Amino acid sequence: MIFIEEKLSEISSLPVYYEDIVRQDDGSINLKSTSIVYNIEGSYKVADIKIRRDIPIIIDVWYLKKDIFSVEDLIDKIDNEFSEEVIFVDGNVYKVFRDTVFYSNVPEQDENIGRKRLRYTIRNYRN
Repeated sequence: MIFIEEKLSEISSLPVYYEDIVRQDDGSINLKSTSIVYNIEGSYKVADIKIRRDIPIIIDVWYLKKDIFSVEDLIDKIDNEFSEEVIFVDGNVYKVFRDTVFYSNVPEQDENIGRKRLRYTIRNYRN
């Protein structure tokens, strides 16, 4: 998680949140600029490969619809930095892969707000 947050903060000076964007008391979003939210959906062991564990990660880019072109550039930048990244932590090796369904638009109730979802899988290899 530290790697993910540091990497996203390096890529952009935008706010980075874990799990959910800051919401008002009524659950609404008062989005003033583009924000990045990441979430880890747990992990699972790959049945046939005992030395590998996969960790699904979701990165949501929330934005005002008027900022769509800069958001597309940001998504390219995130993908260039994350795809195929290899990380070594405490004797473990992690490698980031783009998920099969890598990029999607998530519908929002507020017409002025957009959300794009990026999916990756972090594979943890152990001896």
